[in-house]
Amino acid sequence: MRSMQISFLIKMTLGLLLVFSACKNNPASVKDSLVENKAEDSIPLLPNPFPYSLDAPDQLIELPEELHEVSGLSFYETGVLCMLQDENGMIYLFDLEKEKVTLHIPFGKNGDYEGIERVGEKIYALQSDGDVFEIQHFLKDKAESKKFETRISKENDTEGLAYDSLNHQLWISCKASPNLEEKKYSGNRAVYAFDLYADTLLAEPILLINRDSLKAYFQRQMKKGEIWPEEKITFNPSAIAFHPLNGEIYVLASTGKLLVSVNRKGEIRKAFHLNPDIFKHPEGICFLPDGTLFISNEGDAGAPNLLKFLHQ
Repeated sequence: MRSMQISFLIKMTLGLLLVFSACKNNPASVKDSLVENKAEDSIPLLPNPFPYSLDAPDQLIELPEELHEVSGLSFYETGVLCMLQDENGMIYLFDLEKEKVTLHIPFGKNGDYEGIERVGEKIYALQSDGDVFEIQHFLKDKAESKKFETRISKENDTEGLAYDSLNHQLWISCKASPNLEEKKYSGNRAVYAFDLYADTLLAEPILLINRDSLKAYFQRQMKKGEIWPEEKITFNPSAIAFHPLNGEIYVLASTGKLLVSVNRKGEIRKAFHLNPDIFKHPEGICFLPDGTLFISNEGDAGAPNLLKFLHQ
């Protein structure tokens, strides 16, 4: 019996020596083995958490009465946003520290202006009928403005404008039906791209957000036993912006009180019902380069305001 135990110990010792020798001669095999085992035993990572506390703004800034119908936001420079209000062709530069408008830049006649975006030395403004205004030399005595007409019409009700730096395009979101000549986009909300190299609108939507997919997303979030309270999703986008840190597209809807983030394929990453006590009439959205989020509310139910959400 004792001789069997000794024999077993000798065999184990020889085996361990052989393994040690192989690992010493080929240390990569140890690393590969560990990686392989780790992959087999690993648990899939959960999606990144949403980086904003939408029910708890970090700051609320009351806007002056002249911005009662604030309809568009854009980052202008450090500490300053540029804004539109939807009744006149005027750009407002708003100082975040002073909490006041520091410069007025007229660029066009009275109209229904809905989106604004600074791109380098130019500022672009969007009208609800799809017309795009290019404003240059806006810090001189008189800004120069040029209008580009697109195939989009008043019936499409364009409200959101965002700059896609990857393709040098302006993305235009439609609040109403995306249909131009066809009905094949029925059931979707469309985003079109205006090419800044050619100053023209691309023929097909650059992005489609399906309302049934949005409904299915919310249904998946429901607790077991809960009943879906609505027959369909109300989703009429009022603003759009690219997140500067991850490239996701954030789409804000005042009608329906929703904030939705999607990728470039239109796949829903996150979606939230917004608290109507906080987001009374959300019409504008923009980001600072560090990811700080701003959303503006028109003053239908009180003073217009600007909500600030720090990136967490």
